[in-house]
Amino acid sequence: MLQSLRNGVAGKRFTLLLGICLLVFLVSFFLPISRKAANNIFYVGVALPTVIWLLLHPGALLAFLRRYADVLLLLTGLVLLYAWRDPSDLKRLLYVLLLLASFVVLNARSEENCVRLFSAFAVVAMAVLIGSIVWWLWLYVSTGTWVRLQLWGGAENPVHAALMLSTMLAFVWLYHVDPRMVGRPAPWRYSAIILFVVLGLLCTMVFQARSAIAGLLVFLLGYLVWRRMLLGGLLIILGVLAVSWGLGLQALLMERGVSFRLAIWQDVLDRVTHHCGLLLGCEPSGYRFLGQFYHPHNTYLSLFYRTGVVGGLLFATFMLVFFWVAARGRSRWLLVSLIGWGAMLSSGSGIFSSPQPLWVYFWCPVLLALVEVRPPLLQRYLGGDSAPGATPSA
Repeated sequence: MLQSLRNGVAGKRFTLLLGICLLVFLVSFFLPISRKAANNIFYVGVALPTVIWLLLHPGALLAFLRRYADVLLLLTGLVLLYAWRDPSDLKRLLYVLLLLASFVVLNARSEENCVRLFSAFAVVAMAVLIGSIVWWLWLYVSTGTWVRLQLWGGAENPVHAALMLSTMLAFVWLYHVDPRMVGRPAPWRYSAIILFVVLGLLCTMVFQARSAIAGLLVFLLGYLVWRRMLLGGLLIILGVLAVSWGLGLQALLMERGVSFRLAIWQDVLDRVTHHCGLLLGCEPSGYRFLGQFYHPHNTYLSLFYRTGVVGGLLFATFMLVFFWVAARGRSRWLLVSLIGWGAMLSSGSGIFSSPQPLWVYFWCPVLLALVEVRPPLLQRYLGGDSAPGATPSA
């Protein structure tokens, strides 16, 4: 295997196998398997081969480190704030960096490889979405009650299921539907947007996931500004919401109120301010917010809770670098990532994790946006037939 990773022809086979392993890993979130089994797919099928390949090509490793030095330094500094209290957090950063490295290596031969990978994953995700909607409607017809659907595996949590499916719906829209709408008459474009909004709304209703609504709204606003269709698009969104309200469907999402979120967030701020310390936040403990909740239900507040003002400033800098770089490169993955950025306002227990659904709706779009606007320039290390027009310099 080591020899096959060294030579150019097998380099093509390696990227193909890496892509297949990444696809299996992504699909595993929708399979009825344990979290440990899904994680092992990433460790053995993606992370380990990526590490071996980079170690066999030290020049490529150095090129990768130079290419993403700003992002790597900011994320490393942030994780060190976590790790000085809990060293196990270091491995979570390593997992995220290996995911980035796997995308870089996969995309080195062709800038379309990652798009092809997620297009294949989107086929599975859209099948799950349509199947879930049909199942949900059938349950209503059978029982007369709107049921909050629960899947299995990594998608067992309804919020995670809705966010993963919403993210892939946004991907399908941006990479496969939107390009075909360019140049079409306005009625075609707006009809397609209506269909997207309806599907997105159904996804949130099936799983009763209000965090997904926040993510979809942020995505739609970003997309409409990007396409300069803000007024018409907002009228469509308001129209669909008004129809949903008229049908009484808002009860599906609001029957649990705001799930104590405002009170939880107040407890978070109070604890950091009066019991821990604004500068570096709180040590990990078994403390339960309001006496029952294990995390703040807001990723940004969770980060502030653990790392204080110092960590908040580091993460804010990471956000500024990311949005500046991705926006300048007009990355479509940036728009896809808005689902995750928006959803984390009302969900999530932390920004770093071992492989889990957060990766699908946050880290994958964020890292792929960076890969999209910063071509990896690793073709020389893959050998064989480099991508057409590729510049071999690192």
